[in-house]
Amino acid sequence: MRTSYFAGGCFWCICGAIDGTPGVISVVSGYSGGDEADPVYEDVKAQKTGHRESIKVVYDESVISYGQLLDVFFDNIDPFDAEGQFIDRGRSYTTAVFFANEEEREAAERKIAGIEAETGKKVRVAVEPFKSFYEAEERHIDFHKKNPELYERELEESGRKKNSGGLRGGTETPEIVKFTEKKGKTMDAVKRFLEYVKIATQSDGSNDRTPSSEIQRDLGTKLADELIRIGAENVVCDEFCYVYGFFPATPGFENAPALGFISHMDTAPDFNGFNVNPRIVENYDGGDIKLGDSGRVLSPKNFPHLESKKGKTLIVTDGTSLLGGDDKAGAAEILTAVDELIKSGSPHGKICVAFTPDEEIGRGADKFDVERFGAKYAYTVDGGDVTEMEYETFNAAAAVFEVHGFNVHPGAAKDTMINASLVAMEIDSMLPPKETPRDTTGYEGFFHLCSMEGNVEKARLEYIVRDHSDEKFELRKALLKVIEAKINQKYGEGTAVLTVRDQYRNMEQVIRGEFHLVENALAAMRETGLEAKTQPVRGGTDGSRLSFMGLPCPNLGTGVYAMHGPYEHAVVEEMLASVEVIKKLIGKYSVFGK
Repeated sequence: MRTSYFAGGCFWCICGAIDGTPGVISVVSGYSGGDEADPVYEDVKAQKTGHRESIKVVYDESVISYGQLLDVFFDNIDPFDAEGQFIDRGRSYTTAVFFANEEEREAAERKIAGIEAETGKKVRVAVEPFKSFYEAEERHIDFHKKNPELYERELEESGRKKNSGGLRGGTETPEIVKFTEKKGKTMDAVKRFLEYVKIATQSDGSNDRTPSSEIQRDLGTKLADELIRIGAENVVCDEFCYVYGFFPATPGFENAPALGFISHMDTAPDFNGFNVNPRIVENYDGGDIKLGDSGRVLSPKNFPHLESKKGKTLIVTDGTSLLGGDDKAGAAEILTAVDELIKSGSPHGKICVAFTPDEEIGRGADKFDVERFGAKYAYTVDGGDVTEMEYETFNAAAAVFEVHGFNVHPGAAKDTMINASLVAMEIDSMLPPKETPRDTTGYEGFFHLCSMEGNVEKARLEYIVRDHSDEKFELRKALLKVIEAKINQKYGEGTAVLTVRDQYRNMEQVIRGEFHLVENALAAMRETGLEAKTQPVRGGTDGSRLSFMGLPCPNLGTGVYAMHGPYEHAVVEEMLASVEVIKKLIGKYSVFGK
């Protein structure tokens, strides 16, 4: 018998995957890789130790060799993820091979070299000397056997169940290959899109790094390479994972204003973004679409806009992950439009292209270099109906009430106790009851209670405040100050302490001075055969911040709907229309001002 040690993310999952392999005698969950003695699950999971969730594999070498065991291990992980495994994030969920001797180290390194040669991608599995192994608590041992239903649910919801061959991205299904080959060159945007969604890029708001997750660099590097291939100059994927590329003006058009197009690379951390398995639905019949074996159904009952997509081609998920159309569709459409324009020889001014990280956690513009980008005007290409262009966002602020109570024995509390939790409830009751996200739409603003916690001694309320109208936005913030004053007048100064922080402003304030951006976009849509209209954004975009950073930047739709979850879907005809809109805008700005 021989014993070897590995870290493959969630030990429940990797134990179940390897247990039952011919020659494997036992697989035990535990902790390894750190220096702390006797670690416990709660500390390892919370990243409070240097340990990873790990497994001890005892096996019969006469049946399965170490090299074959390595094959099984790598077939059940995502070896390209440096930040964790599937939905589980953090160092304790990163992967490692713990070698006991030089033979094991060399075997692991050969395996990794082979995968890198096959895929052209950097493997992120650590190869480290074995130090110690601490068996996990009893409840974690043989979890897959003791709790088979929970185990299956964990596999499904984590995205691990459909991992194919351990290589994130896998291969296109015959259905997808047949579809894209049948349609030919006109499907370049779709081909790019289907390739990009296979690359996991979830951002991670739990840290202050840029990019917040290193896996975004995988797509960033690929996009930079594509920019170079289609003829961009001065291409860079910088230290913060911002990708920039530039196409110089054709002769005679050097004086045209430089026009930029921007999309973001990250997907939302709200739902699993790993091992995306897109499916093509041709000639959609207007009814329910079963999303793989997940039990989920994409239905017009929940998404009424689907009724208008009858007869079109949809790209959907298998129900276990988001699709990633927000905003990999934008990246695919921008690159395809510029590629086709350059190949056609059409004249144009300078074109600036950028792809950003961390938009989904509100930090996409944090490190954006407007001066380096060099565009006079730009459009973000980011999600939504392709017939809609957006130039009006919310004004946004975050508001926090800290409530300080006075705690005495309940039996002697008459006219003395100030229960902070009750005061917090009173504060919330002083806000307009019908001005919440549930009760508002369109241009209507709201107060949204995001978090509430407290006890008798202290309480905390966290709100976001939103309104399209500058005047109403200021009135909303003023109302919060009035509430603070009334509470302090009633209970004593310092009972309520309000902090309000502005987050972003309605970019309409900037765009109204450059309204040609809206007019030209609507004209380009109509010329493409679309019913063009404007739509207020009930949120913010990177374009909001970029506009106030000196780069006027409204948003174009991409043909992607129901973002951030398993029901996300793209409409192929709208993606192709987006490509045409972008090309027509480049043409319009090549002669702008002449």
